[in-house]
Amino acid sequence: MTAARQPLDLEERITGGELRDAWPLLSPEDRALCLHLAPRASAEDLFLGLSAHEQAQIVLELPIEERRSWMRLLPPDDAADVIQAAPDDEREGLLGLLDDQTPPRGHGRCSPTPRTEPAD
Repeated sequence: MTAARQPLDLEERITGGELRDAWPLLSPEDRALCLHLAPRASAEDLFLGLSAHEQAQIVLELPIEERRSWMRLLPPDDAADVIQAAPDDEREGLLGLLDDQTPPRGHGRCSPTPRTEPAD
């Protein structure tokens, strides 16, 4: 499922409760689509409560440009579990979504600025 999605009208949205009720009956592709139909906060809450296997299925059904935000929503340990639950041929791509999330050592806001000696 990689087709571009059109913005949804409010009438097309479903509630978090409707999403939870329908969830067990939906295929992974339909689950990914339904995350777009529910309010973002409800969709995130539901996603975070799923198993790593279910999260991997859903992320892999999302368009590539949307995968990053859903993977980065996960705590680091959970993201690692999702990568491990994904098929071998998808793991590197999922890991790549997280690669630049943590700045390299010494390049953060709190790193000291090197002092330079005045030129004579």
